[in-house]
Amino acid sequence: AGDELLRVPLRWCLSVGRAGSADAVAPSPAWPDALRDLLSARDDENEALALRLVAERRAGDASPWAAWIRTLPATFDTPLFWSADERAWLAGTHAGALTAMLERRLASDWEALEDLLADADPAARAALARATRDDYAWAMSVVWSRAFGLTLGAGAYVVKLVPMLDLLNH
Repeated sequence: AGDELLRVPLRWCLSVGRAGSADAVAPSPAWPDALRDLLSARDDENEALALRLVAERRAGDASPWAAWIRTLPATFDTPLFWSADERAWLAGTHAGALTAMLERRLASDWEALEDLLADADPAARAALARATRDDYAWAMSVVWSRAFGLTLGAGAYVVKLVPMLDLLNH
Protein backbone atom coordinates (compact mmCIF):
# COMPACT_ATOMS: atom_id res chain seq x y z
CA ALA A 1 0.00 0.00 0.00
CA GLY A 2 1.22 3.48 -0.81
CA ASP A 3 3.63 2.29 -3.51
CA GLU A 4 3.84 4.45 -6.60
CA LEU A 5 2.61 2.60 -9.66
CA LEU A 6 2.96 5.27 -12.31
CA ARG A 7 4.09 8.88 -12.51
CA VAL A 8 3.13 10.95 -15.54
CA PRO A 9 4.13 14.63 -15.60
CA LEU A 10 1.14 16.90 -16.26
CA ARG A 11 2.93 18.42 -19.24
CA TRP A 12 2.80 15.00 -20.94
CA CYS A 13 -0.96 14.83 -20.59
CA LEU A 14 -3.23 15.99 -23.36
CA SER A 15 -5.57 18.77 -22.31
CA VAL A 16 -6.76 22.14 -23.53
CA GLY A 17 -4.65 24.14 -21.05
CA ARG A 18 -2.94 27.43 -21.74
CA ALA A 19 0.83 27.70 -21.49
CA GLY A 20 1.77 29.17 -18.12
CA SER A 21 -1.47 28.07 -16.45
CA ALA A 22 -1.82 25.36 -13.83
CA ASP A 23 -3.11 23.19 -16.67
CA ALA A 24 -0.12 23.86 -18.95
CA VAL A 25 0.80 21.18 -21.47
CA ALA A 26 3.68 20.74 -23.87
CA PRO A 27 3.39 23.17 -26.78
CA SER A 28 2.25 21.76 -30.10
CA PRO A 29 1.95 23.33 -33.53
CA ALA A 30 -1.26 21.34 -33.98
CA TRP A 31 -3.03 23.31 -31.21
CA PRO A 32 -2.75 27.06 -31.86
CA ASP A 33 -3.85 29.51 -29.17
CA ALA A 34 -6.47 30.86 -31.59
CA LEU A 35 -8.23 27.49 -31.72
CA ARG A 36 -8.08 26.93 -27.96
CA ASP A 37 -9.45 30.42 -27.31
CA LEU A 38 -12.22 29.95 -29.88
CA LEU A 39 -13.35 26.68 -28.31
CA SER A 40 -13.23 28.02 -24.77
CA ALA A 41 -16.25 30.16 -25.68
CA ARG A 42 -18.31 26.95 -26.10
CA ASP A 43 -17.55 25.95 -22.50
CA ASP A 44 -17.41 22.20 -23.14
CA GLU A 45 -14.07 20.82 -21.98
CA ASN A 46 -14.77 17.32 -23.31
CA GLU A 47 -15.56 18.73 -26.74
CA ALA A 48 -12.46 20.92 -26.75
CA LEU A 49 -10.30 17.98 -25.63
CA ALA A 50 -11.74 15.81 -28.40
CA LEU A 51 -10.95 18.50 -30.98
CA ARG A 52 -7.45 18.82 -29.54
CA LEU A 53 -7.07 15.07 -30.07
CA VAL A 54 -8.36 15.37 -33.65
CA ALA A 55 -5.85 18.15 -34.37
CA GLU A 56 -2.96 16.22 -32.83
CA ARG A 57 -3.92 13.02 -34.67
CA ARG A 58 -4.13 14.86 -37.99
CA ALA A 59 -0.68 16.39 -37.35
CA GLY A 60 0.84 12.90 -37.45
CA ASP A 61 4.48 12.69 -36.41
CA ALA A 62 4.61 16.48 -35.92
CA SER A 63 2.52 16.00 -32.76
CA PRO A 64 4.37 15.49 -29.47
CA TRP A 65 1.72 12.83 -28.71
CA ALA A 66 2.06 10.92 -32.01
CA ALA A 67 3.47 7.71 -30.48
CA TRP A 68 0.72 7.58 -27.84
CA ILE A 69 -2.04 8.44 -30.33
CA ARG A 70 -0.97 5.45 -32.44
CA THR A 71 -1.76 3.21 -29.42
CA LEU A 72 -5.38 4.39 -29.30
CA PRO A 73 -8.06 2.20 -30.89
CA ALA A 74 -8.70 3.05 -34.55
CA THR A 75 -12.42 2.48 -33.98
CA PHE A 76 -14.77 1.43 -31.21
CA ASP A 77 -17.12 -1.53 -31.08
CA THR A 78 -20.03 0.49 -29.78
CA PRO A 79 -23.42 1.10 -31.40
CA LEU A 80 -22.24 4.57 -32.41
CA PHE A 81 -19.88 2.89 -34.90
CA TRP A 82 -22.14 0.04 -35.99
CA SER A 83 -23.68 -0.25 -39.44
CA ALA A 84 -27.36 0.54 -39.95
CA ASP A 85 -28.10 -3.22 -40.06
CA GLU A 86 -26.34 -3.78 -36.74
CA ARG A 87 -28.12 -0.82 -35.16
CA ALA A 88 -31.45 -2.27 -36.25
CA TRP A 89 -30.93 -4.96 -33.60
CA LEU A 90 -31.38 -2.21 -31.00
CA ALA A 91 -34.72 -0.98 -32.37
CA GLY A 92 -37.17 -0.35 -29.54
CA THR A 93 -34.54 -0.65 -26.80
CA HIS A 94 -33.14 1.89 -24.39
CA ALA A 95 -29.68 1.33 -25.92
CA GLY A 96 -31.10 2.11 -29.36
CA ALA A 97 -32.68 5.34 -28.10
CA LEU A 98 -29.44 6.39 -26.37
CA THR A 99 -27.40 5.64 -29.50
CA ALA A 100 -29.76 7.74 -31.63
CA MET A 101 -29.57 10.57 -29.09
CA LEU A 102 -25.74 10.49 -29.08
CA GLU A 103 -25.67 10.41 -32.89
CA ARG A 104 -27.94 13.49 -33.05
CA ARG A 105 -25.81 15.29 -30.45
CA LEU A 106 -22.57 14.55 -32.28
CA ALA A 107 -24.07 15.69 -35.59
CA SER A 108 -25.46 18.88 -34.03
CA ASP A 109 -22.20 19.66 -32.21
CA TRP A 110 -20.15 19.03 -35.35
CA GLU A 111 -22.40 21.32 -37.40
CA ALA A 112 -22.08 24.08 -34.78
CA LEU A 113 -18.30 23.64 -34.74
CA GLU A 114 -18.10 23.88 -38.53
CA ASP A 115 -20.08 27.14 -38.35
CA LEU A 116 -17.78 28.44 -35.61
CA LEU A 117 -14.66 27.57 -37.59
CA ALA A 118 -15.99 29.14 -40.79
CA ASP A 119 -15.41 32.63 -39.35
CA ALA A 120 -12.38 31.74 -37.23
CA ASP A 121 -8.77 32.83 -37.36
CA PRO A 122 -6.89 31.07 -40.22
CA ALA A 123 -4.65 29.21 -37.73
CA ALA A 124 -7.70 27.81 -35.96
CA ARG A 125 -9.25 26.70 -39.26
CA ALA A 126 -5.98 25.14 -40.44
CA ALA A 127 -5.64 23.02 -37.29
CA LEU A 128 -8.87 21.20 -38.13
CA ALA A 129 -8.74 21.40 -41.93
CA ARG A 130 -10.21 18.27 -43.51
CA ALA A 131 -11.39 16.95 -40.14
CA THR A 132 -14.67 15.07 -40.39
CA ARG A 133 -17.59 14.27 -38.16
CA ASP A 134 -16.25 10.70 -38.02
CA ASP A 135 -12.94 12.07 -36.66
CA TYR A 136 -14.93 13.97 -34.05
CA ALA A 137 -17.03 10.92 -33.09
CA TRP A 138 -13.83 8.86 -32.72
CA ALA A 139 -12.19 11.53 -30.55
CA MET A 140 -15.28 11.97 -28.36
CA SER A 141 -15.30 8.19 -27.85
CA VAL A 142 -11.66 8.34 -26.75
CA VAL A 143 -12.50 11.14 -24.29
CA TRP A 144 -15.62 9.39 -22.97
CA SER A 145 -13.74 6.13 -22.39
CA ARG A 146 -10.24 7.27 -21.39
CA ALA A 147 -10.18 10.81 -19.98
CA PHE A 148 -9.64 11.58 -16.33
CA GLY A 149 -10.89 14.50 -14.29
CA LEU A 150 -8.17 15.93 -12.08
CA THR A 151 -8.24 18.57 -9.39
CA LEU A 152 -5.05 20.60 -9.56
CA GLY A 153 -3.27 22.33 -6.69
CA ALA A 154 -5.30 25.55 -6.88
CA GLY A 155 -8.55 23.56 -6.87
CA ALA A 156 -9.08 23.87 -10.62
CA TYR A 157 -10.83 20.85 -12.12
CA VAL A 158 -9.53 19.82 -15.54
CA VAL A 159 -10.12 16.94 -17.92
CA LYS A 160 -7.02 15.26 -19.34
CA LEU A 161 -6.02 12.31 -21.43
CA VAL A 162 -3.14 10.70 -19.55
CA PRO A 163 -0.83 8.49 -21.65
CA MET A 164 -0.26 5.07 -20.09
CA LEU A 165 -2.78 5.67 -17.29
CA ASP A 166 -5.56 5.52 -19.88
CA LEU A 167 -4.73 1.85 -20.45
CA LEU A 168 -5.40 0.78 -16.87
CA ASN A 169 -9.15 0.40 -17.34
CA HIS A 170 -8.91 -1.45 -20.69
